[in-house]
Amino acid sequence: MSERPLYGMPMAVLASNNPYVLGQPNLFGDAPTKFTFVSDNPEFTKCWYEGLRAAVLRSTETHLPKGKTTWILHVVRLGFASPSADKEKCPIVLQLIVYLKIDDINEFPDSLASDLVDDLGKLIMMYWDGEEKVYVDVCGRYVFPGSSVGKVCSASGPAERCVDQSMNYARLYHDGNGRLPLPGSSIGIDGFVGTLTGYVKHRLPSGKSELFALTCRHVGDQKGNIGEGGLAKGQTITVSSPQPGDHMETKHAIAMRVQRLNQETKDLETKKKPSTTFGSIVNKIVSVIAPSNYVELFWLGAQRAAEKYKIELGPVYAASSTKTIAPDWLLVSIDPARAIRLKFLNQHFHSTEFDHGSGFKDPSARSCFSTENLIRVDWHWEEIFPTHRTLHQGPLLASDIVFKQPSRTTQKWVASKVNDIESILKPTNESDRTISQVCLVALDLKSSHRLAGTKQGDAGAMIFDGGFHPVAMISGSGLKMDANSSITNVNYLSEVYEDIEEVLGWKRGSVRWC
Repeated sequence: MSERPLYGMPMAVLASNNPYVLGQPNLFGDAPTKFTFVSDNPEFTKCWYEGLRAAVLRSTETHLPKGKTTWILHVVRLGFASPSADKEKCPIVLQLIVYLKIDDINEFPDSLASDLVDDLGKLIMMYWDGEEKVYVDVCGRYVFPGSSVGKVCSASGPAERCVDQSMNYARLYHDGNGRLPLPGSSIGIDGFVGTLTGYVKHRLPSGKSELFALTCRHVGDQKGNIGEGGLAKGQTITVSSPQPGDHMETKHAIAMRVQRLNQETKDLETKKKPSTTFGSIVNKIVSVIAPSNYVELFWLGAQRAAEKYKIELGPVYAASSTKTIAPDWLLVSIDPARAIRLKFLNQHFHSTEFDHGSGFKDPSARSCFSTENLIRVDWHWEEIFPTHRTLHQGPLLASDIVFKQPSRTTQKWVASKVNDIESILKPTNESDRTISQVCLVALDLKSSHRLAGTKQGDAGAMIFDGGFHPVAMISGSGLKMDANSSITNVNYLSEVYEDIEEVLGWKRGSVRWC
C-alpha cells in the first residue's frame, strides 16, 4: 500500500485497518488534505495508560528491525473533515511513522507493516471495549543519505532554503550591537539553524551569575563534537544570530524593500501636476498614498545598520548528552557587557506589528480564554516588546490552549491544543528505550481545521500558556517536522533546567529564567 497523495500527508501509508485512511481528489484533481485533531476521549486515554500503551510498545519493538529503525507514534484523530462534521470519519488513530533510509528500504517490506497493523488491531480489541472504534496507520517517511536534522543553506548555499528575518531583525539592526536578539530569532552556525528559546542565568556559589542563551543542541553541535560537560580544551564553536545564511537572505530582502519603496516614490513623483488648484489637490492625494518618509528612512537605516551588525552571539558553553534525544538543549555564553537590562532580555515580537492575523486577535479565539485572561492579553500587547513572565508551574493538562511564539521559520503566533496522549519516540541511537513527549496539535482558530504548526528551523521556539508564562520548548528531534506537521513535540523547560544542572554538576535550582 503506497497511496501517498491520497493519504493527505507527506508520507506513504504502508498498511492500515482504517476504512477512512484515504481521501478523494477534489474537482481539480488535487490531492486531499488530512487534518489532525486531539484524541479527546477520556475513557480511551485511561485505557491507554492502564495497559494498552505497554502492550503496543512491546508489539512495535518486536516487529520493527532493532537498531536500524527510528519511529514516532502519535495517538490522535485523523480525518479529511472535523469531528464536529462527522466523528465516525475522523476516528482515533495510532499513527506510527517509521523513518526509513532509502538504502534500508528492504528491511521493512509491506508484509511486515501489515503484520504489525494486524497485531496492534488485536491488542486494541483486547484492551478497549468502548463504543468508539480505534484504528492503526503504519506510515513510511523516507530519509535520503546525507540528510540531517535542522540543516539549511550555508552562507554560500542556495538562498531559497534560507528565511527572510527582516520583520524580526529590522529594529534590532537599528539598535546596533547593543541589544541582544529576542527569543524567537534565527540562531545557528553555517549550515544549521534553529530558534533562540531565550536567556537563562546560572547562579554561582559566590552569588554572582553567568548568562547564557538557550536553544537546541543541533544548532551548534550537529556532529556531536561536544562531550559530556562541555567542549574539549582549545575547542571553540561560535553561534550566530541570525544564522549566517539567514543574515544574508535578510539583508537581500531589506535591500529589495528599499529599492521598491524608492521606485514607488519616483513613480508617484512623476504623477504630480503643475501648481494649479487642481494640481495641488492631486499632489495632496499623491502625498497621502506615497510611502511615508519615515517608512522609507526606517528601512534605509536598517539596510545600512545590517551591514555593520555583528551576528556572532557567543561561543558554545555546553550541550545535552549525545546519549539522549530529550531533553535537548545547548547553552551559548553571553558577554555580560551586552546584557544591559537583564530583566528585559526575554521579550518577544509584538503581535500586531509582526504577526498579521495572530490567533490572539481573532474573535473566535476569545472562547479559549477566561475573562481574566482576555484582559491580560490586552494589557500584554500594549508594550512594544512584551516581556514573558515567570515559568508555568506544573504539567500541561489535556485540551489546554498554548501558544508558540513567532519563530525562525513560522514567524507568527500559533495556537495549539494539548493532546490527551503523549507521543512516543524511538530514536535509532537509543535501541533500548523510548521517549515520551508532550504532543501539541495546531489549532487554526479561524476555521474548524488544524493546520501546520511548526516547520524545520522552529526547533527551540518557546511555548507558553494563556497567561504568557513560558512552559516548554520545541524539541530538536526534527522527526515530526516533515511528516505530520500539525503536531509539535515539546520538552518542559523545568525538565530542561534539571537536565542542564545534572549534566554540568550544578546545584539544583541554580538555573533560572531571566
